[in-house]
Amino acid sequence: MVDQRMAEQAATPTGSLFLCWQSACVVARRNRGGYSVVELEAERVIPAEPGQFMMVRMEGGPVLPRALSVLRVEGKRVQFFVKDEGLLRARLAGAVPGTSFELRGPYGVPYRRAVDPTRRYLLVGGGSGIAPLHFFWRRHPELVDATAFGLRTRDAAEVLPDTTFVVEELGQGTASARAQALWKPDNGVIACGPREMLLQLARELPSRDAVYMALEERMGCGHGTCQGCVVITRKGTLRLCKDGPLVPLEALPW
Repeated sequence: MVDQRMAEQAATPTGSLFLCWQSACVVARRNRGGYSVVELEAERVIPAEPGQFMMVRMEGGPVLPRALSVLRVEGKRVQFFVKDEGLLRARLAGAVPGTSFELRGPYGVPYRRAVDPTRRYLLVGGGSGIAPLHFFWRRHPELVDATAFGLRTRDAAEVLPDTTFVVEELGQGTASARAQALWKPDNGVIACGPREMLLQLARELPSRDAVYMALEERMGCGHGTCQGCVVITRKGTLRLCKDGPLVPLEALPW
């Protein structure tokens, strides 16, 4: 049953996006090294902020929707940075212009509202987890001190040509290793990427003060109803789609 808060959101323009699917067509894509940047144009303006995600599904297809972080949004156009694996992501990566998908959202708490706005942040990202950090970096440069973005291959790094990466294939190390070199005592940290990377970062950072981890779980609905993305923290349970995806490191039992 839709609760009162969701009903109120549904009565607003943003709420209509929050609850309803809309058609979106692929207008451009770029593929490199197993990753893709895919741009779609929707029927209505998408008011997404850095750190938020959209539920995406194939139009008329049998595959369950997937939660994809927003790389960039401008009016009705939205970009996703995805790894070309899994049926939905592979379809996105191979879609020709004009191919239709369906979008719902945006969901999640924007990073700007989840972090301490008085700090400057080191952004640490790996793989497709770079997407929301890249968006945050572009939208809020005044809050960013440095970036440590890592990909495994040189080809993959070419998919975002305006970005500096640590490339493992070239012997440059990893994003978490670069973060250790860039970290300053007054920095906060926002990290998004594979769980192994987040765990390593949590073990190696000199401080847990103002450190935030973007967690990932399978999300069935995106708006807190299905309880599929519940995680356990030191302060109780939270729903990543509704209360996250950023979680303070000090709240995690790591």
